Amino acid sequence: MTSEDLIVKRKPTRPVESSKLYSTGAFWDKVKSKASDTMNSAGSSLSGFVSTPVDDNSSSSDVEEPHMVREFGPLGELLLLHNRNLQLWDWLPIDRMDQSTPGGTLYLIASLELPSDPIMVKLISSNRITNVYQVLYCVDQGCNDLLFTVYTIGNEVESQDILSGVFPHDSKVYYKGGKESNYFSISTGKGKTVLVNKSTFAVEFEFNARVINNVPVVDVCGSWLAYNASSDDLICKGVGVPSVDGDVETQEKLLPKQYRVPRPRTLLQRVLSNMSTTAMDSIFKLTELSSKKVKQMLDPDQRNKVEKSNNIKNTITKLLNTLNGISQSHYIVLVCLLTMEPKLVFLVPGGCSHVSISPYDMLLTSTTLRGDDILIWDFTRLSNEIVLVDKLRRGNTPGIISRVLWGGAATKGIGVLSRNNGSIIWFGIRFDGLGIVHDRNTSWVLSCTGMRDMEFGPGIILASAKDTKWKEDFSNLQRKLSPDACLMCIDKKLNLQILSLSHKSINWKFHLPQKNFSKLLPFHENEEIDRRKALLEETSHVPSLDDPLSQAEIETCIPYPSLHQNRHVKLKVLQNPNMSIETFLDTLRHVGSSLQTNTVTFGRPSGNAVLTEESATFFKEAMSQEIVDLSKFVNDSKLSTDGYNDEDSTLDDFQVLNI
Repeated sequence: MTSEDLIVKRKPTRPVESSKLYSTGAFWDKVKSKASDTMNSAGSSLSGFVSTPVDDNSSSSDVEEPHMVREFGPLGELLLLHNRNLQLWDWLPIDRMDQSTPGGTLYLIASLELPSDPIMVKLISSNRITNVYQVLYCVDQGCNDLLFTVYTIGNEVESQDILSGVFPHDSKVYYKGGKESNYFSISTGKGKTVLVNKSTFAVEFEFNARVINNVPVVDVCGSWLAYNASSDDLICKGVGVPSVDGDVETQEKLLPKQYRVPRPRTLLQRVLSNMSTTAMDSIFKLTELSSKKVKQMLDPDQRNKVEKSNNIKNTITKLLNTLNGISQSHYIVLVCLLTMEPKLVFLVPGGCSHVSISPYDMLLTSTTLRGDDILIWDFTRLSNEIVLVDKLRRGNTPGIISRVLWGGAATKGIGVLSRNNGSIIWFGIRFDGLGIVHDRNTSWVLSCTGMRDMEFGPGIILASAKDTKWKEDFSNLQRKLSPDACLMCIDKKLNLQILSLSHKSINWKFHLPQKNFSKLLPFHENEEIDRRKALLEETSHVPSLDDPLSQAEIETCIPYPSLHQNRHVKLKVLQNPNMSIETFLDTLRHVGSSLQTNTVTFGRPSGNAVLTEESATFFKEAMSQEIVDLSKFVNDSKLSTDGYNDEDSTLDDFQVLNI
């Protein structure tokens, strides 16, 4: 293999521009895309009215297609599988980071031959400093058992079998996990799911998830696990749950939490917003019925004819089937991975076909069964309630959501991938105080692109070909490795396309290799590892407890309302003021734990003024003078308030109390 075989360079492609969401342009782009695909497929056979002869003796089964897989890693790497040849590609070279290669280049990091064809392969962890990668490999043994093996690829290859005898024979398994979490989940096609520790590969939690569109509804992110509980899930039933050690632990049944909705709307607005265009058109057609036709339908002589009509029976049957499918209760269970305890259960309106947890804050999304609405939930106050903060409208037609990506501070949005036609929808999100607002001006859509998967990509992909300074400077390197500069998309031809979030278009493409490579292990040289460590290892600053900034006041912005006047914030005091700091901090480590507190209520001040001795002397001296200097009184540090009450009072009855 030459050095040119170990790299893949980007190539310009025909620009694919996005359209503004909720506009007619997005609709016409979808129509033109469909028409273009139809003409291209028909043009090959209609050109010259000559078609390619068909060999009747050949069949599709005679041609064996290679088993190819394209998967994204936790840091934006690419895992490729061609037949049994496993390949790891990354955006940093394996030997020298300062070599003169342009930006936007893929480098082959490692390759090896697997013993058999896997039914699933995933890159679960990676370390660019030490060049160590871990790959999860699952194979069907053919004896009603699945074999899971973890390959640790470094200066040598090590293998470890895990989850022996946990899963029965199943044709498909599903993986969920990310770089933000120390755990990953493995699910079968029937919904049985286990949560596995990335360090010890031990099973920490077991549950049954609901399967929607042939995929279990599960997500793992950070210190949280969310899933759509199946009807036989033991956690929702509150029965004895067998632990990993075999003992039966009694689970307390979690009651569904009440949820709070955003700004109130009229009943008509809520009904119309939840109805599709077809349903609204049907309602308007029903209004065209005149009173004479209604009387004819209600005539006893005509009743038998109406009841015997097959159209009426079929319509009623379809309506009942639709209502029965939607009326099934779908509960989302939220589990804290620090304590491995379920903390929240709530009922999702419209069902749940997909769930996604934000890696930045305590937010999650749930997609309805139709796939047309995406609900955003805030579970910050999970001990009391869950708040519905916004609803994103994907479209008026049913669809299947296969991926939801959360943008960071730079992108500020949520990306959605549709499984049916590969459309990419980006919802612009604007943070407004403690709530979020959907910004329609920054929302766009790429219709019918045929994408199979997508993930955030580092800024190195979009780097200029002459830009090589980022390879030697720490700040530039960290900025180029930030995973929210673009979207990496796998198209239907298993190639990589790059979608720029700033330009909202696709301009670059990578033709991924479809061939086998000989065995290659990551480069391990002590000097290069030390250099990578100096560049890639970010030192985190831990503020001192004596730092004045850590003791700064919260309310320093005068134009904005005070904190105690914000209806989203509740201030409380501990019932036990003598609680030690160690006990208090230990309680806060467990999210959702209850503290005995009293709510602080703020009312208008009332009462008579109570002055300190120094201030009283100052007022007596000031009253005898013509000019009163109030600066001393204003700067009196001993003046404060002792309490408020909610009773009505006048300005004359003001009370200044001592702390």
